[in-house]
Amino acid sequence: VSYNLTGWLEKNKDPLNDTIVEMIKNGSNSLMIACFADHPGQPLEASKDAPDRKKKGGGKTVSSYFKGQLDDLMTTLYKTEPHFIRCVVPNTHKQPGGVESGLVMHQYQCNGVLAGIAICRAGFPNKMTYPEFKARYNILAAKLVAKDKKTNKAAASGLLEVIKLDKEKYRCGHTKVFFRAGILGFMEEVREDRIGSVLAWLQAGARGKSSRMNFKKLQDQKLSLYCCQRALRNRKIATTWRWMEIWMAIKPT
Repeated sequence: VSYNLTGWLEKNKDPLNDTIVEMIKNGSNSLMIACFADHPGQPLEASKDAPDRKKKGGGKTVSSYFKGQLDDLMTTLYKTEPHFIRCVVPNTHKQPGGVESGLVMHQYQCNGVLAGIAICRAGFPNKMTYPEFKARYNILAAKLVAKDKKTNKAAASGLLEVIKLDKEKYRCGHTKVFFRAGILGFMEEVREDRIGSVLAWLQAGARGKSSRMNFKKLQDQKLSLYCCQRALRNRKIATTWRWMEIWMAIKPT
């Protein structure tokens, strides 16, 4: 790693206290007096009886500046939820896109990432409260959850048994249900499949209803057309029928 030292001394000068500078200027060393000739030094102390006399602290040292920065950093950290990132060197040749598997695995083993993953997989890292679990996954066994409204633990256990989840992959506590790593992803997939099937059922019902309504409309139009055809045919026959002509001639007005 290369460093740029340009202006390093100017950036890292430690400010001296005004009192110390004033003592150096009042000393007997001419070289030191010449070095701090342009420094204003400590201001003259105002009279105790002066009405506008104010207290003034010393100069800001490196330690006080660092302490202020540290306080600001801790305040920011307490307001947020920090996440730690582990940097891994992909290769030793500084080539973009190049990955050395042995080097990467060695870093994972040394910094404890693999051990942490193994510990998480051996335990139950994911957890969820019973009300939250019921609210999110009650669609998987709605009748069972509705039956066990008072006992959240029994409803959660019954729901997990309905989807045939292995008992070694979850544990039911007093207030929460615990899952092994990766089980919540499986639960989300099952939930999405169930939602998809419900939406397909609703879509099929809506399409069936729409198709039946269109068929009924076409059927009514067909029957109306038949009725009009019969009426027109009968009128045509009646106007050319001789007996009808005699009847129309002799009927009373």
